[in-house]
Amino acid sequence: DADAICSRSLDKNNLVLLVVPDLEEAVFAKLSIGMQESARECNIHIVTASTNNEIDRYVDVLRRHVKGNAFGIVLVPAFDADLPLKVIFELQESRIPVVTCFRDVPGAGWPLVDCDGLDLCYRAAKHLCECGCKHIGYIIPRGGLYDYQARCHTFMNALLDMEVDFDRKLQLPLENLRGTTKSAVGVQAKYPAEWSNVVSQWLAEHADDIDGLCCGDDGIAFSAIETLKRMGKKVPEDVAVIGAGNLARFFDFAQNALTTVAIDYHEMGMQAFRLLSSMRNGEEIKPHLRISLKGRIIAGNSTARCVDVKRAVGV
Repeated sequence: DADAICSRSLDKNNLVLLVVPDLEEAVFAKLSIGMQESARECNIHIVTASTNNEIDRYVDVLRRHVKGNAFGIVLVPAFDADLPLKVIFELQESRIPVVTCFRDVPGAGWPLVDCDGLDLCYRAAKHLCECGCKHIGYIIPRGGLYDYQARCHTFMNALLDMEVDFDRKLQLPLENLRGTTKSAVGVQAKYPAEWSNVVSQWLAEHADDIDGLCCGDDGIAFSAIETLKRMGKKVPEDVAVIGAGNLARFFDFAQNALTTVAIDYHEMGMQAFRLLSSMRNGEEIKPHLRISLKGRIIAGNSTARCVDVKRAVGV
């Protein structure tokens, strides 16, 4: 597939524009890295534009690259606003292929490549159950990339499928605020400071009630683990913790410290480039096509007792 994309990209301008809301958001920094890796395999030159989640900057960046006749555009839409219809029409008239990531653009019909957020949630909850956890808490942001209610429902179903009781009192929704915590890797990991306070307060009340904690992303997991340690709780002996996104390096975790459900950003890039290549060469793509990638568990020390539990039951 990479060879096929490479041969096609060599025939035309091979510049692909990746537009993201904010490169200081860990997930988009990781996406950019994955896209760069995929681009090298496909002989594609990729440029990343960060818009600070401002629609005016989206419009400016997209219009400039329409004039430049890019090979294609990979677009991660803004969090809380839609592209103006006029800009969508301009992109469609330019015939520059556009693929969206994480969520679609209403009215555009462009193909979407994303990760299956419900699959990430289900795998995380199931993993904690397989660790032997029987009282599992769930901390998740409202809004953002995935539907809050759907993920809560998926979490509950995962517990019930594993014959573990679901307790609504052990569920904490976090408002979708924005802020910054310092990262040691050159990228500022965006993470609302208010979340740390809310997580700390919630754990002060519920830490003795849980033996497992499913976190909506690795930033939340980082805050939870730090709080549990300050409370004298051992991770994973007292509370096993799992995050999502494979973003541990952006939150100062030591190597292998955190169990996470990983998103394959490299494959996301490959799927996007396949679609761009096909569209550029006149192949018809079904309107509103959606390709959803599944997650995979990367086991770390925060659920290490999983190994001991499996040995005990002969797994």
